[in-house]
Amino acid sequence: SGDFHGCTRKCPKKPRKNWNSRRQEIFVKTDGQCCWCRRKLVYDAKMGEEGEWEIEHYVPLITCPGHEKYDTFSNLFAACRECNVCHNFEDIDSVVNDENERMNR
Repeated sequence: SGDFHGCTRKCPKKPRKNWNSRRQEIFVKTDGQCCWCRRKLVYDAKMGEEGEWEIEHYVPLITCPGHEKYDTFSNLFAACRECNVCHNFEDIDSVVNDENERMNR
C-alpha cells in the first residue's frame, strides 16, 4: 500500500514542494495579511506568537485528481494559522465571519 492523502479515489500522494525559500514573496502577496480573514501577520513570528502565519495553498492539495498541479507559487498565500487549519478541515466562511465580528467589537 502506498501513501494516500485521503481522497475517495485513493490517489497516490506525491511529495510537496518546499516553498520556504520564497516565504518573503508569499508574505508580500497579501501585504502581510491573512488571505482569508485579513488579520495582520508578523513575518518573523514564531509558533504561538501573535501574528503567526503559514504558507497556505488556496486550492487545497487534497483536491483530486492530480492535486500536485496546485502546488505552484500562484496558488500560495500567507494565512494565519487558525484560518489555514480551518480551511483544510472546516468551513472557512465561519472563521472569516467570526474574525470580522471580533474586529468590529
